[in-house]
Amino acid sequence: MAIAFVVALLVALLTPLAVHLAGRARRAPPRRRNLPPGSLGLPLIGQSLALLRAMRAQHRRAMAAGQDRQVRPRVEAVAVRRADGAPRRAGGEQGGVPPAPAPKQPRSLATILGRMNILEAGARRRADAVPQAGDAAAVRGKDRRRGEVRRHLADRWAGRRTVTVLPLTKTLTFDIIATLLFGLEPGAVREQLADAFAGMLEGTRSVPVDLICRSPRSATASGRSSATARRLLEATVS
Repeated sequence: MAIAFVVALLVALLTPLAVHLAGRARRAPPRRRNLPPGSLGLPLIGQSLALLRAMRAQHRRAMAAGQDRQVRPRVEAVAVRRADGAPRRAGGEQGGVPPAPAPKQPRSLATILGRMNILEAGARRRADAVPQAGDAAAVRGKDRRRGEVRRHLADRWAGRRTVTVLPLTKTLTFDIIATLLFGLEPGAVREQLADAFAGMLEGTRSVPVDLICRSPRSATASGRSSATARRLLEATVS
């Protein structure tokens, strides 16, 4: 009697489980969600799988861009007359296109933001324009950088007993970039860009988590800064 009761209990417990497994095997596998490993999409150890895939894709694009620059046809050297009358070559010692400058930003930041951003593009444009622009443009850029440093020291350092060096250094760097690339003077537009840039930097120091109930503030800040920069460029071109 006891054995029959145990057998009946096992059958009653195992039958629904077998039916559930059989039905699950017949159904199509569920679509994989783009979530980091871990319970409820929260990363447990290291970076998320989505970030690793993005890093590999970015590395492949960087390698392809490097190969494209290597096979690019080389042009003839152009003799440019300097102010003192001494000729110099715009194409380097061998008469070709000067090599693209190496990225100056950290590798981790370049992985998240990508190589195709305004900082790297500006560095390449300056490297291409310096041989043709002459010494006057370099002097003007140096004077504008010195002016930004003096204004920054007078506004944020003078008369204060305690200062936060790292945030102020980031602010100075952003002010110099805004002045040299966009020609922005201190004002409301620069303050908006600075706030969006600070919010975007917060996202570079965090691990991406795909949660429905959460709004990515860094992505929103990046979108605001991109829209503002686009309007500035359109106004400058027009």
